[in-house]
Amino acid sequence: NDPYYDRKISDLQRRYDEQYGRIDEVEVQIDDVQSQIRSIRQEKISGDNIYRLLLAFDQVYEAASEVERKEFMRAFIERIELFPEKQPDGNWIRKIIFNFPVPVNGIEVKELPLENETMVETVILLSREPSEHPMRLSPEPFEMIKSGRKTIELRLWDEKRQNIKIGDTIVFTNTASGETFRTTVLRLHRFDSFEALYHSLPLLKCGYTEENLAAAKASDMEKYYSADEQLKYGVVGIELAVSQTSDTQ
Repeated sequence: NDPYYDRKISDLQRRYDEQYGRIDEVEVQIDDVQSQIRSIRQEKISGDNIYRLLLAFDQVYEAASEVERKEFMRAFIERIELFPEKQPDGNWIRKIIFNFPVPVNGIEVKELPLENETMVETVILLSREPSEHPMRLSPEPFEMIKSGRKTIELRLWDEKRQNIKIGDTIVFTNTASGETFRTTVLRLHRFDSFEALYHSLPLLKCGYTEENLAAAKASDMEKYYSADEQLKYGVVGIELAVSQTSDTQ
């Protein structure tokens, strides 16, 4: 009997529709905020866990797909700056910029310049359980490394040496006395040949002295490794720091 019943119902329906429209807008805004919160939490989780991932880098990287490997690298490398041309030691990388500080040689850095470096085995020093590698040396080079006069050991980059990683321990044994001492691997300088290595590394750190430096030549290493072996495997300068000496065995 209400003459305005239809108008009231229509007006009430319109107001309900407006309220539901506002509710939809609010729900969309809530979804956006929740999505941002999830994103922020995920970024924090990634930041917190990235170091844990680095602890098992070898296993994680080996098991990852190509796409996963790229995503993993993007997580901690902001960009890589390259040289316009390949360097004499084979290096293309000028500088690496990380997304967060990473430990390199005992300090934390966000930028790692490689302009004066050779092909470093790794661009970041990953925290992992170091391996131990035995090596034998004749008395003279043994004493030079032990005393700190020689800090780079030259070797063939064969299957045995390819197992050496930065941070590993090398135990040197004197072939005459049996005495040993331990060293820590700081860098791995890789080259195609000793000819290239001799033009790039400071030879006074490689076992030469002021007295014989003028006569130093790459062919000196051919009494240990043939030219064919160098061509097949390449060579490496293992940069070391003495960590512990021990008694004669």
